[in-house]
Amino acid sequence: MRRVVQLLAVAVALVALGALAVVPGAAAPVDDDTAGGPALADGHVGECAVTPPSDHADPANPDGVIGWVEGYWYNEPVSVTPDDGFNQSELDRLARRTAAQVESLRCLDYVDGLPPLQTISRDQYRENVAGQVENQTTAEGELYENAQYAARMTIGSEVDALEAFVDAQAAFPAAFYRPDQDYMAFVTDDETVEGLRQSTLAHELVHALQDQYFDVGAIFEKPTNDQYLAAASVVESDAQFFQGQYTANCNSGSWADDCITPARGTPPEIPNWAIALNQQFQYTSPLIEATYEEGGTEAIDNLFGNFPETTTESIYPDRFGEFETADITVEDQSGSAWRRVQSGNLSYNTIGQAGMTAMFIAPYYETDGSTNVVSDIREFIPQRGVLDYGIPETDGWRGDKLYGYADDANETGAVWESAWDSSTDAEEFASTYEALMEHRGGTLASGYENVYTFDTEEYDMAAAVTQTDERVLIVTAPTVEELTGVHESVSLQSTDTDDSDSDTGNGDESDDSGGDESDDGDGSDAETDDGETSDDGGSDDGSSDDGGPGFGILAAAVAVLGAGFWLARR
Repeated sequence: MRRVVQLLAVAVALVALGALAVVPGAAAPVDDDTAGGPALADGHVGECAVTPPSDHADPANPDGVIGWVEGYWYNEPVSVTPDDGFNQSELDRLARRTAAQVESLRCLDYVDGLPPLQTISRDQYRENVAGQVENQTTAEGELYENAQYAARMTIGSEVDALEAFVDAQAAFPAAFYRPDQDYMAFVTDDETVEGLRQSTLAHELVHALQDQYFDVGAIFEKPTNDQYLAAASVVESDAQFFQGQYTANCNSGSWADDCITPARGTPPEIPNWAIALNQQFQYTSPLIEATYEEGGTEAIDNLFGNFPETTTESIYPDRFGEFETADITVEDQSGSAWRRVQSGNLSYNTIGQAGMTAMFIAPYYETDGSTNVVSDIREFIPQRGVLDYGIPETDGWRGDKLYGYADDANETGAVWESAWDSSTDAEEFASTYEALMEHRGGTLASGYENVYTFDTEEYDMAAAVTQTDERVLIVTAPTVEELTGVHESVSLQSTDTDDSDSDTGNGDESDDSGGDESDDGDGSDAETDDGETSDDGGSDDGSSDDGGPGFGILAAAVAVLGAGFWLARR
């Protein structure tokens, strides 16, 4: 679904999803926009900003003046009345002054002026998302998406994957910037924009600034989930980082006016945590902070022409530009009843370390902390309050390719091979995936050691998991009998060792032509909320020390995806 995702991501924005959470068991309120990073040059703005005149007179020659935008200096008061929402005139004034503040932090000026501001209803917003998916997805592409999401244990085999994907993308009201048409929009049910957070506006204005200097659209050309998220992490984490600096100035009273931070509304329901957490990665990349610490805003500028190739490089800045993936080639071993399907121009998807982490973490949030398949959830939500996608269960990732298959009845299957640093890493991934299957309703098939069957409302399928040295092969099909039809050499290990199948299931012929599919690459997003999680250290049952999951875990879940206010960034 690469092409669909590209257009959706463009249409629904370069956005910011506030990525702060708290340590399980700790009451640690954190401002939702705060990002880490060194102090600013003078504790207020960057050294690049021009010192405004005392009377805030407009500069005689505004070209190249950083910190002044269309009549407003970054430290100039602006007259708005947020209590009754913002009309267009107020929104324009606030946007100009906020843009001047953004310039003073990001050290770039709006050479092309500000994009126009528009509003769109929530119903229209969802209709637009659904229309784009419908218009840009082929029948083969839809089959591929059904196959890949089922293999990822993210959307059930009995669920329409594209419909679930639309629900996930349109779940929250939003503000967004659309670079292909150069405008910024707010999703609202009224002519006025209510619930606006000034830091949200700042985030979107960072994207507008990026678009005037860099080819931000290049991220949508990335063909796989992993490549897209790695590139998008530069675009989104840049905006998130400077949104954090903006909010730090709000908290310290450094700006001319108090920042507009309305009370949070009722958080909307997260329709699919695995998809949401997959998207969330792009707002939490440590690479941006490390780059800023080393070389400031100019070093960040250089990343836009040199995106990381994998999310592993975004998770570990010291691996950026040096990390090498393993060579994975999977021969098409499907029988005559099956064919490979694809969505786009690449025949496989690479999920990547961040995507695999997201699918493993999802059960914790889906169940309000009562179920957990990873060893320690605190590896994901560490002390410093920023999500860490480098959990032990995925840390040894060296590459993966996921292929989709369909038969004439439009039943689907998949072949997913992954490579790992060591056999221990591979075994840890395989065992965690098995725990995830059990959470989704899978049970060991009678007579087999590595084959699971599902018979639930969402999943009705079979899956075989084989670890061989540093490789893990996952094959899915509608039934156990059809697993070998999807991939002939899949190893179905019998509990009777005399009858066990000795095939490893690791194909060795390349067939990586054609199409893609991929990712859920658009950034859903919203501001974070405060809260706490349980003292659970990541045990299988995830139970908390205070007798079970409660509001604390829910609040932390909301904090992670920033779903706690109505004007969410998408």
